[in-house]
Amino acid sequence: MRLFIAITFSQAVLTALISLQAKLQALLTRGRLARSDNLHLTLQFLGETPAEKIPAIVAALAEVANTSAGFDLSFGEQLGYFGRSSLARVIWLGIGEGGASLQVLQSKVAAAVKALGLPDEPNAYVPHITLARDARFGRPELLQNGCVCWNTGALPKQSVSSFSLFASSLESGRRVHRCLATFKLAASGAGDAAPPPAKL
Repeated sequence: MRLFIAITFSQAVLTALISLQAKLQALLTRGRLARSDNLHLTLQFLGETPAEKIPAIVAALAEVANTSAGFDLSFGEQLGYFGRSSLARVIWLGIGEGGASLQVLQSKVAAAVKALGLPDEPNAYVPHITLARDARFGRPELLQNGCVCWNTGALPKQSVSSFSLFASSLESGRRVHRCLATFKLAASGAGDAAPPPAKL
C-alpha cells in the first residue's frame, strides 16, 4: 500500500489554487495539471508500506498531533520547478509565512515514522504544492535557476488544524488518494485519530 502524510486545504484555498492552475495552463504548451481533488501539502512520503503497519503508524501520528499546535500558513507569490527549464518535471507553489511551524511539525512526523522502522526521505524536506507535471512553457525564459519568473498574486491563508494519512493507488490510469485517518492538532481539539471524511 502506497502511503503518504499530508495537509489538506480549505475550500477557499482550493478555489484559489484551481484558479492559479488555470492561469498557469495559459502559459504552457504542454503539461498535466494536478487534479483538484489531489492537491495537498505533503509532510512525509512513506511509499509502499505493509498494511499491517498502519495501526502503529496511526498511533504514532496521533501522538504527534497531541503534542503539536495549530498554525497559519501563507503561500509564496512565485512558483518553482524541478527538472529542466526546457521541460519541467514539476511546477510547484512554495510556502511563505508559517514555514518554521510547518518544519517543526514535519520533523515530528518524520521522527515518528522513522522510529517505526520505516525508511526516511533521502532528500531534505522542501515544502511545496504540486500544480503541474511535465510542463513546457511557451516562454522558456520564464524559468530561471529553479524559479518561474511569474507573479502568482496573493492567495488566502491556510489555517492548519490537522493532517491526514493517505493511501494512493492507480485506478483506471488515474492516481486516487484515499484518506485513512485524520489527526487534529492539540490546539484544535482532541489529537486522536478521526475517521476519514465521508467524501474525498
